Amino acid sequence: MLNSLPEIVVPSISFSKDPIKRAEDCTLNLNVTDDDTYTLPENLTVSMTIQTSIGELEDPIELTNNNNWTFTTTFSIDITKPVGIYQVHIGVEDQYGGKDNTTAVIFVENNPPEIQGYYVNGFAMNQSISVNYGEDLVFTFDVSDVEGTIDYITVSLLDAENNWYNISRIYLPGTKITIRTEELITGVWYAYISVTDVDGATTYLNSDYGLAPQEINIIPDL
Repeated sequence: MLNSLPEIVVPSISFSKDPIKRAEDCTLNLNVTDDDTYTLPENLTVSMTIQTSIGELEDPIELTNNNNWTFTTTFSIDITKPVGIYQVHIGVEDQYGGKDNTTAVIFVENNPPEIQGYYVNGFAMNQSISVNYGEDLVFTFDVSDVEGTIDYITVSLLDAENNWYNISRIYLPGTKITIRTEELITGVWYAYISVTDVDGATTYLNSDYGLAPQEINIIPDL
C-alpha cells in the first residue's frame, strides 16, 4: 500500500505580525493533514527555514507539535539582518518519510529610532527658557535605537517670521549640539528635534510626543 503523503494546509499559515520588525517576536501557526490511516498527529514533524532578503539561509527551526494537526513556533529576526522580503520555507515529514513543502513570505522592517527626551542648557524639553543674546544654546539628547544604528541628529529652530535654522550632527553617545545665538536673531524660537538611523528612518519629536516645539526666547543684549 502506498503511503498517503502529509499536506501543509497553505491557507492556514499565519504570522502574528506581518510586517515584522527586527528583534520583534512573531508566532507562526499552521495546520497539516494526512489521510493515511496509520499516521497520527504525533507522527508528524514540521520545520521551517528562514531565508533573508539577500538569500542567506538561517538554521532550521522545528515547530511545536500540538498533537491536533496544528503546529506553532515563535521566532524573531536578528537586529543585524537586512530588511526586506524574507522567504519562510516550511516542510513536513511523517513517520514513513513522506514529505510536503511550501514557502511563505514575510516582510521585515527596520525599527525607527526613539527620542526619550532632550535638554537645552540643562532645561527639559517641556520647559520654556530664556537666554541672553551672545550665550550658547547647548542641546543634549536621550535617544535610542533597537538596532543601535542612529546616524545623525537634527535640531531645527523656527522663529516668528518663519525663518528656519537647521543643524545636524553625526550621532555618538554623549553627542551635544551647540548653537551660537549670534547666528540667530533675537526673539522667540521654537525647537524641533529629529533623529535618523542608517536605514533612513526618521523620528520627529514634535509628531511623536506632542511636547515640541520648545520655546526659546533670545533676549536682546541691552
